[in-house]
Amino acid sequence: MLNQLKIKNFRNFSAGEFHFHGGMNLIVGKNGAGKTNLLEAIYCLLQTGKSFRPGLQPLIRQGEENAAIKGKCSNNNQELGEEVELVFSGGKKQFFRNGKRIYQDKDRRRRNPVMLFLPEDLSVFKQEAGLRRQYLDRALSETDPEYSTLLETFGRLHRTRYFLLRKGENNPAWTEEWIRKASEIIRNRIRYLNQLNKLLAAGPGADIKLGYATTAGNVTSGSAESIAGVLRQKSEELSRDEEKRKRMLFGPQLDDIKIFYQGRDLRYYASSGETKHVVFLLKIAQAEYLRKQSACAPIMLFDEFLESFDSSRQKGLIEVFPGSQLILTSCRSDTSRLFPDGHLLILK
Repeated sequence: MLNQLKIKNFRNFSAGEFHFHGGMNLIVGKNGAGKTNLLEAIYCLLQTGKSFRPGLQPLIRQGEENAAIKGKCSNNNQELGEEVELVFSGGKKQFFRNGKRIYQDKDRRRRNPVMLFLPEDLSVFKQEAGLRRQYLDRALSETDPEYSTLLETFGRLHRTRYFLLRKGENNPAWTEEWIRKASEIIRNRIRYLNQLNKLLAAGPGADIKLGYATTAGNVTSGSAESIAGVLRQKSEELSRDEEKRKRMLFGPQLDDIKIFYQGRDLRYYASSGETKHVVFLLKIAQAEYLRKQSACAPIMLFDEFLESFDSSRQKGLIEVFPGSQLILTSCRSDTSRLFPDGHLLILK
């Protein structure tokens, strides 16, 4: 649980201190007040510096040289409390735990797991494949700290292999290492989707089915090594075409996530209401899986996500997270009426 957050020179905040309660916390403010920035600060702190808005302007406030986010966390037990800090300076990130700098703390996200709900999640399965991959990778990174490290490693290999292809080179050693990391990503994605399918089938989401479509062929399960074998074969088949076109023609960076509702592809056959219903149930399954993988109930961050639902559905979504700390943003002041027992923070 997050008890306190201090921000310095982060996004539009020059300085700020915020206190949170267990259970419901509602952040209310007009557009541009910094509600999403505040959620982003929480997410960055608990997700080892990872923002859910990559590619936007720098996290450091304009005109400043560094930024800091500091939080006091507990597992509903002050004896287990800890102070964590994230500092951005000189293009680098530094982490501190109880005043001491740390270099590796893979268990931190398991001690303070966090799950994010964004308004664009409601339409992601109607959009381009790249957005669905981002959605899946974000969900996996929230669940498994090592997966985000794997993504970073693959990203470096991918950029190097792309650079070599642009130069007219197809280095076998780089290709093999790229294949190994690519196979691990595919295996993790498929395994995660299969776990969600089990949770959906056991509850009210029995009409929902998730699938993984690879550009390498029919890969639905298996070890990383068996998937790597499929990728090697595909690499041999497409080697000349890749050299000719000077770009990669297969791999996890091109794969897609399929979602079916009542046996039909959600992208083409579901109405807006049905899509919201499916995402609603999918989020519940994701939260349940995260809860099972973590040492404690996860912190739920809702960035104006609930405003797309009616009041009964809003309350329904909140009630399925017993024991979790909930932090919501809203630009509507009357939202607090739905949650009279919640802790209210107003940004101006």
